[in-house]
Amino acid sequence: MHKQYTKKASEVLLPMPRHIEDHDGVFRIHETTSIAADPLFCDVADFAAKSLNCKRGGEDILFKRNTQLGEEAYQLSVTKNQIVIKSESSCGAFRALSTLRRLALTMDNLIPCCIMEDSAEYAWRGFMIDSSRHYFSTEFIKKIIDIASLFHLNRFHWHLTDDQGWRIPSTRWPKLQTISARRRKLQYMNDVYYGRCYTREEILDIQEYAHQRQMLVIPEFDSPGHVSALLAAYPEFGCTTGPYEV
Repeated sequence: MHKQYTKKASEVLLPMPRHIEDHDGVFRIHETTSIAADPLFCDVADFAAKSLNCKRGGEDILFKRNTQLGEEAYQLSVTKNQIVIKSESSCGAFRALSTLRRLALTMDNLIPCCIMEDSAEYAWRGFMIDSSRHYFSTEFIKKIIDIASLFHLNRFHWHLTDDQGWRIPSTRWPKLQTISARRRKLQYMNDVYYGRCYTREEILDIQEYAHQRQMLVIPEFDSPGHVSALLAAYPEFGCTTGPYEV
């Protein structure tokens, strides 16, 4: 038996939409809830069905197009019988879905009835992961992307090279994988190394994963400073002969 929540949508949402009106009642999302969408939003509707554990077909949750809204703007209406999302683009539809998912997670799938309108105040809303100083698995990075997308972040700044490690594969400079990507696990452990490069396939997979969540991946290559990892493998590129360490 689900607990009956008394909180309103305006009391639990973060970030807050630009405009919200709370109403009485709730819409319950469950496994028989059905989702339909304008053809433009089919990918978002498929994502919604998977993330909300619903099914495609009916119009319990309906994605409609409104060409008067901006790129990331949306309107979200929740009644006891239906949820209607209106947006101009897939990006706006996904932002609305992210808001709906936050409510579902917070309210145990009991969505408070409300009407809201929202749009982006800042075009660039980013976060950074430093994979150079500490190698993070692609599974971990995907989890962070999932969380960030729930809060409408749209830029993933991926710090991939620094003095402490090189994470980009190269067929022309193979020592970047064998030397630049590895360092001593602790300073006093001379023979214990850790680290690796991401493969080309892993990087493309992360890029596609972020793209599906309306997020742009921005890889960072440090140069001409912060290149000790590179110079450890290719000291001839340095201003001195070294020695250089990762």
